[in-house]
Amino acid sequence: MLLKTKPLTEISDTDHVNIMMCWNTIFMAGVKNQKPKIIKLSDGKHEVYLFKQRFSGGRYKKLNKMIDKVDYTANLTKIYPEWSHSRGMGVFFTKLQMAMYGTPEPYAVFDVAD
Repeated sequence: MLLKTKPLTEISDTDHVNIMMCWNTIFMAGVKNQKPKIIKLSDGKHEVYLFKQRFSGGRYKKLNKMIDKVDYTANLTKIYPEWSHSRGMGVFFTKLQMAMYGTPEPYAVFDVAD
């Protein structure tokens, strides 16, 4: 895995885009036909819907841990200083034309067949 073997500055733009798309896909892909688990917040007025992720455990968990370990997004903002917030409080990297976190647009997520 590139995040283990190379400093972020030595990873190509294309590979950074692929890392972000992998993470976005893991984060956004829920299990099909599931019913949401509803957790009521402490004030009793709001409900939060939590969805079971389609891609979890194993290599997906390893990628999440590596992203956290290298503080990926914070360090990418140093490598690519031209960035802005994207929808859902994500980060959009201008040079890469790629968003991560938040609610990414469909272009930023892999289309995974069943």
